Amino acid sequence: NIILKPINNNNNVEASLILIIGADISNEMYIPLAEEIQKQSNLKLWIGLPNFPRNIPNPMLLDKAIQNTLIDLETAGMKTNNHFYGGHSMGGAMIQGWVDKNDKNVLGQFLMGSFLTRAYKNDDRVTFNYSVPTLTIGGELDGLARVTRIAEAYYTQITDSSLENAALHYP
Repeated sequence: NIILKPINNNNNVEASLILIIGADISNEMYIPLAEEIQKQSNLKLWIGLPNFPRNIPNPMLLDKAIQNTLIDLETAGMKTNNHFYGGHSMGGAMIQGWVDKNDKNVLGQFLMGSFLTRAYKNDDRVTFNYSVPTLTIGGELDGLARVTRIAEAYYTQITDSSLENAALHYP
């Protein structure tokens, strides 16, 4: 696991971000993004980049990877229960289920080249329900997270949402 200590120590508001990798992309490749997130944040932000065998985020290993990363963050000096999560591509597809089931102390998540799946539409397949504020970032060129699927996510999460202020919860 890669642990990035906060660079903004002037703020007493401490939080962590755990970012799950996309398939075939090493956690080291996310260091520049993680550092830029820290620079842009006004939080005392710790970042953990879990390592996965063969750079494939495996759903069977996800919980253990997150728990081990949290332990590594605490060992490095993190003292907060305020957590953000993120995922890129396959990592985004996997993290959302984990976050929904483990939403205690989760302030929010972001999905890059990924989206909240249709599993979060209720049984009537019309209304949308997800437990954690989520930022969806589209723009992939690999053909996996197509613009049409991002448009559907926008429609489901914001335009057709029964949630008041949906744009604030699911931008």
